[in-house]
Amino acid sequence: MELASRIIAGALTLLGIYLAYVCCLWKPLHASPVGRAAPVRAVQKFLFGGWGFDWLYHQLFVRLFLWIARINKGDFIDSLYSGMAALCRVRHFVFRSTESGRMRTLAVGLTVGSLILIALAILL
Repeated sequence: MELASRIIAGALTLLGIYLAYVCCLWKPLHASPVGRAAPVRAVQKFLFGGWGFDWLYHQLFVRLFLWIARINKGDFIDSLYSGMAALCRVRHFVFRSTESGRMRTLAVGLTVGSLILIALAILL
């Protein structure tokens, strides 16, 4: 039984290769009167055009995604992040007004003094 199914599968494969040769290379379909008929040309255009996959993908996924994006334009999550950014801006302006420049000098002095003390502790 297994041998018979292998033989049938091989024969059908060879028959398909032969039919493809006859239809496409030896006697092309579009050269015959049947190949020039409008329905055959439409099917041929559909098959050689990728089976309409690009159009179908655009209709099912791209248009749906764009529609959801338009509906969800001002959602709650965006307002949460916008609020956090506004809060950071307000805090920046509040803390910027307290900066006089003397604090930087103090920080540099503390850093240099700490480094000197650490160096002395290590060396002595």
